[in-house]
Amino acid sequence: MEIPFTLRQLQYFQAAASSGSLSSAADLMGVTPTALSLALEEFEKRLGLSLLIRRKGRGIILTSDGHRILEKSKHLLSDAVQLMDEASDSRREVSGVLRVGVFTTLAPFFSPPILKDFAAKYPGIDVRVVEGSAQMLHDQLISGQLDLAVQYGFQVSENLFFTPLFEFRPYLLVPAEHRVAALREVSLKQVADDPVIGLNIQPTLQNTRHIYEQVGISPTIIHNTSSFEVARCLVGNDLGVTVLFQRAATTSTYDGTSVVALRLTDSIRPSTLGVVQAMSATETERVRVMVDFVDDFLNTSEIFQPL
Repeated sequence: MEIPFTLRQLQYFQAAASSGSLSSAADLMGVTPTALSLALEEFEKRLGLSLLIRRKGRGIILTSDGHRILEKSKHLLSDAVQLMDEASDSRREVSGVLRVGVFTTLAPFFSPPILKDFAAKYPGIDVRVVEGSAQMLHDQLISGQLDLAVQYGFQVSENLFFTPLFEFRPYLLVPAEHRVAALREVSLKQVADDPVIGLNIQPTLQNTRHIYEQVGISPTIIHNTSSFEVARCLVGNDLGVTVLFQRAATTSTYDGTSVVALRLTDSIRPSTLGVVQAMSATETERVRVMVDFVDDFLNTSEIFQPL
């Protein structure tokens, strides 16, 4: 449907209604009284309504239709101004330094897209990525050395603000030749007697124990490592199984062995991944676009989709 009037005519009408005078409205809009009067007559003609009563020497008053159209015009003009503001914000290049922390086990998944894809999308932002433990990220957020961090919700202390973005359900990683490897899904009870490889990065190790305990199992952790890939290699060499959240894009390990990821059927509470900021931090436009980027990456990347 074609719109029979313009925003300029709406502005003229609103100026005339607020000033009560065509000449005052013309001065306000920077046009001649004749031009404004002709525009308003055309506006009324297009609407098929009489909006103004012109009183010679005494200004103008609104008709009942005029009052009704005035209220609607205010909303339309307000929306138009907001639209222009948003368009202006989109055109304005975001710039400056952005310091992003990433939890150690998440770094292989987030550091490359942040340093490559985010940097390409926002060339004006000098993004710097720091990898570390939950405690290290906490300390640097509190001290102002980091603007935000990507980490799990269970790692966040009370003096940090956590924005949840994605829920992870844990999965079981087993050697390719394991007795349950051919299954698509298993219960932890089926591997209750298998030794466990633990990720010794607090609080990840505590969370691994908690996952087993939710199923009523006390895990036998035979080896701890601070490396996500070392854990995969140990599993690939049939030294144990492990429970993980993030998933590699390949079934091969560094040393050439193979592992299989299996969905868990147990009722285990999911872990939430998101971004963290200090309570006292001010959310800048740089932070906002990074949060949007992480959110989009989590929801579109294949490696974060459920098994």
